[in-house]
Amino acid sequence: MLSLARAGFDVFAMDLQGNGRSSRPDVMQQPCNTSQAQQQVLLGGNPLTSVCTPVHDSQLGDSRSDWSEVDTVVKYIKKRHGVSKVALMGWSAAVIALGPYAIEHSGNVSSLFLLTPVFGPNYQESAPGTDWDPPFPLPLSASTDARWGFPMNLTSREGFERAWNRELGCPEQREDGMVDTVWDAIMDSDMFGSNWGAKKYGVPHGVLRFRNAFWWGWNKTGVKVKNILGDKVPVLIMYGEHDKTVNSAPGTVPFPSVPDLYKAIPGTRKLMFKVAGSGHQLQWEEPAAAHLHALAGHKPDRPAGMAGRYQSVPAPSSSESMTSKAKGCRAREFRQQSARLTGLTRELGRAPSIRAHRP
Repeated sequence: MLSLARAGFDVFAMDLQGNGRSSRPDVMQQPCNTSQAQQQVLLGGNPLTSVCTPVHDSQLGDSRSDWSEVDTVVKYIKKRHGVSKVALMGWSAAVIALGPYAIEHSGNVSSLFLLTPVFGPNYQESAPGTDWDPPFPLPLSASTDARWGFPMNLTSREGFERAWNRELGCPEQREDGMVDTVWDAIMDSDMFGSNWGAKKYGVPHGVLRFRNAFWWGWNKTGVKVKNILGDKVPVLIMYGEHDKTVNSAPGTVPFPSVPDLYKAIPGTRKLMFKVAGSGHQLQWEEPAAAHLHALAGHKPDRPAGMAGRYQSVPAPSSSESMTSKAKGCRAREFRQQSARLTGLTRELGRAPSIRAHRP
């Protein structure tokens, strides 16, 4: 955000309610309001001494409420800065809210930048015969499906690090101490979560708390609704080659796939970059973070001759550069990828991220 702001853009960050620095509903302050499995593993001994039944026995958020929150923020920005459209950027599961929103409110959106986007071609469908109606009466509870019988999910610091570690494919992909830096920032934004969980030397490690949300519509059918994406709303996608969070082998259930999202987008105004030496947390990795900052200020559009183009940013050509303990992986790969991206983004043309399309 700072790099874009320093470049002259008006930049806003939003966290959906129950996430990040946004407020968390009162039901999320009660440790019983998560699954019993999570209670046993993550909260046993602090603050719980035994498992308990969730007081709130249904999911807390859903696609419809997420779209409404995004719309509130977009309208606020438009009014405050006198613009007709904003450029939306989203990481991971945020895309499940931003994608359908851009389709239904294309008049508010100049472009989409999807960073390591969550997408499954066969994810939950909308109600039959509708574009975005919920497929079941809401809210969902344990009597309908046990997965939705509680309002809050949890992750430990150890779980967060394990997930990141399995996507490290390069010796210098992640700086020393970065896990602690990111985790400390998460804990600083959550007074309750930072005091829950296992203790070390009498101090809680804390847990990451986030809503248990039910989503629908963001799949191979929803992406094509009204043929908006890749046409009226251009799309730029960026993900890491080692990202196992949003990519899995065909046949896996569920089956997330970034390339399948790119293929499903109906229009030709789209680009996808696969960045070598990076994973799902690429905004905190090198050299991917530098590429992210460079691409964030570009518009995902190009001449007609570039229609349907998919760019894979290459890995180093020699094994030596991948195994160097000094600067090999980071420095050589950075030079190769930067040269490649510089040439490609020149073809995209520049456009403001927020202060675009003044009326």
